[in-house]
Amino acid sequence: MEAPERIYLQIEIDDYWPEPTAHITPDDNSALLSWVLYELLPEATEDIGAIEPEAPAVDDPATDEYETETRWHMNDVAMYETIITMLAGPPASVAIIMAIGAAARAHSLEPLMYYRQIWAESRFNPEAVNPKSGCLGLGQMNPKFWPEATTDVEGNLELSAAFMEKLLERYDDDYRRALAAYNFGPANVDRVILEYGEDNDIWFWRLPTETRKYVRWIIMGDK
Repeated sequence: MEAPERIYLQIEIDDYWPEPTAHITPDDNSALLSWVLYELLPEATEDIGAIEPEAPAVDDPATDEYETETRWHMNDVAMYETIITMLAGPPASVAIIMAIGAAARAHSLEPLMYYRQIWAESRFNPEAVNPKSGCLGLGQMNPKFWPEATTDVEGNLELSAAFMEKLLERYDDDYRRALAAYNFGPANVDRVILEYGEDNDIWFWRLPTETRKYVRWIIMGDK
């Protein structure tokens, strides 16, 4: 398979870095983008996060729909623009971006996917609260299951990253099942897998549409 086409973000430096902070002084757009990709997100590759999921079997009915190449879509562009904007902001904004990466590394998570996951959950807003479920904070933790959950940045990310680490252990480092369980609930994912089997992709296509989109984008940049 050919490497995914590399797509560069077109960022006007004056828009996103009007007053560079002391610890980062990018000379131009390329330097800024390089810093974000290769310093903040060290696991991003030269092909920009080329994470290749396993392709479905040839006779799998989902084959025609399932994308096997990494794609860089507007969700990723919006996420990186937000990262860059926050890095150019007050110390509290910078701390949020740094804390997400720190939580990922502390729990052996793939940083790029964890940034996408937190973006999908809360758009990097530590005060985010879901009015229906009551889930709150950067990782949208549910107080029903985590009574200690608050909107504290580091505390919320610790719960989120630790939960994701446990899900990966539970599902043998299968990011699709782990992410689906984070979004849909482990018991629900187990029920679907039990009904349809785990040796094919049928179980994945029996998940709610919201969960499938959540998983596909985080793994592949596919909206």
